[in-house]
Amino acid sequence: MIIDGQNHMDFLLEDPEPTDKTPITDQNTNSEPEPEPSPTNQEPPENPDLNTGEGLDVFSEFLKSRGLRDGKTLLYQDEEGNEQEVDFSSLDRDEQLNILNELAKPDLSDDEVKTIEYLRNNNATIQDVIEYYSQKAVQDYINQNGPVNKAYSVDDYSDEELYIADLKSKFEGMTEEEIQSDLDLAKSNEDLFKKKVETIRNQYKAQEDKAVEDAQRAQEEQYNAFKLTLEEQLVNFNEISLDYQDEKSDSLQIEDHDKQEIFSYILDQDENGASQFFKDLNDPQVLVELAWYRLFGKDAISGISQYYKSLIKETRKPAAPKNEPPKPSTVIPTNEEKNKSNPDKSIASLWDDEL
Repeated sequence: MIIDGQNHMDFLLEDPEPTDKTPITDQNTNSEPEPEPSPTNQEPPENPDLNTGEGLDVFSEFLKSRGLRDGKTLLYQDEEGNEQEVDFSSLDRDEQLNILNELAKPDLSDDEVKTIEYLRNNNATIQDVIEYYSQKAVQDYINQNGPVNKAYSVDDYSDEELYIADLKSKFEGMTEEEIQSDLDLAKSNEDLFKKKVETIRNQYKAQEDKAVEDAQRAQEEQYNAFKLTLEEQLVNFNEISLDYQDEKSDSLQIEDHDKQEIFSYILDQDENGASQFFKDLNDPQVLVELAWYRLFGKDAISGISQYYKSLIKETRKPAAPKNEPPKPSTVIPTNEEKNKSNPDKSIASLWDDEL
């Protein structure tokens, strides 16, 4: 059909397009559709960023963190000192294991590694090792040079001075002439005089040793007495009042581990025999702080507690009543008032009231 100079019937002569889009396959073939590639079979992204590690697996990330460029390229110097590159994956198994073992080692020198191994094998600390070698050095010196002689004040006297001082202490009534005559007589036999002086010197040394022992014993007794007193005080030290001016105030409870720390702070001594408390007493800055807490600490804590008490009391105060008109009060009349206002009426009077 031709309308407006155009043929509108030619489309009927064209082959119709098939509605089924499924391709026609040979029925006699057993071909199966090709499987879609899985995500694991996909190719790695092109041009991975080797600086950030994007596109590297975990193992390559580890190698890169240990110095292998891009996680696989190993740099080394040959015998001539030239820098060479080699791919880690191109090495055989033994070479790869050797490299991994080297990379896994901590960055320690041989002496540091031996020191750590020694501490582990002997279950010791650095302080134990220092004390051991300090004692060993002292013992080695004694073995080579003999025991260290004690310093005695009596050794400051010569033989003659010691003999005279001993005479004066034992015989207070002797005159200077008698003392000098006794000295001359004793020195007439030189060997005997030396024996006498040596005996006298040893007697005074024994007295000095005893005096040192007595002083140490007294110091230990004083320390133990102070320690016992401190323990008794800590047993009774159970709380600190937040407001010592208010008997009903709350208190901070002192736990047992706090008491133990206080005990250690005061008494535990270092290798020089000084406790942390003793060190703080010799530190001017800490000493000033301790003095401030001792003088003003209670008042400061009490002032803070009173301030917060006033805030709490203010928040709990009831709101002031609003200006509202007074409510009418209901007055309940008494029986007498009821009788006066409502006297008993007869039926006739009630009927008259109704009329």
